[in-house]
Amino acid sequence: MNRFPKFIATGAFVMLSAGSALAQQTPVQGGVQVQVQTKGQPGMTYGGITQNPWFGDKAVQIQLRLSANQFTGINKGYGDALTTYNTNVNNIEKTLNEQQRAERMQEFQATFNQNVNRSVDTFISEPKQRERYRQLHLQYQGYGAFENPTLRERLNLSLEQRQLFAKYGQEWHRQMGVFHQGYQGDPQGTTDRYNELLRQNNERYNAVLNAQQQLIWRQAAGEAYNFPPSVYFQK
Repeated sequence: MNRFPKFIATGAFVMLSAGSALAQQTPVQGGVQVQVQTKGQPGMTYGGITQNPWFGDKAVQIQLRLSANQFTGINKGYGDALTTYNTNVNNIEKTLNEQQRAERMQEFQATFNQNVNRSVDTFISEPKQRERYRQLHLQYQGYGAFENPTLRERLNLSLEQRQLFAKYGQEWHRQMGVFHQGYQGDPQGTTDRYNELLRQNNERYNAVLNAQQQLIWRQAAGEAYNFPPSVYFQK
């Protein structure tokens, strides 16, 4: 059994792709906003839980060496996990305070990832292939990965480092929102700017983390992979 840590995606929004059967505006429930993904929507996060899974992109499937059977099985598990996640979020208790809601959201996100990972474990039996899945999932989250309690503990991040990653994460989401708006009209130009942003992110990782932390990060995330912008700018 693979012991690679199963990191939890963080964030307070459910991101759903416009046009899907589940992508309908959902009201605020007990102070927790369920946000529908639209093109370049203000406040949208990138690298979190989406209606269309990050491994649905053909280039990513090739990188992961996913067979048609593996993709079908994991994709179904992802859809089932998403249904449970959305139900949990929409039914969150209205009487909870802000801290309690945040804790409940973390529980929902943990359950979502546990459910997806069960499908991954079922359909990916080869340890190295499974580990690569975990690595790319971590990379896909971007700065959000550093919000994960397990990774934070492994890296022993200081308060200052956490604050820097939070700041850079906000900048990343704002810039990605701009790129999202321009991607359909100018895919090549937007892709060039997106790739430059990825390069900047890697430089910031190295600037914030010390040498030992950089080593731990590389071990956790594996060989760097540049996700196609289409992974984030889903139609």
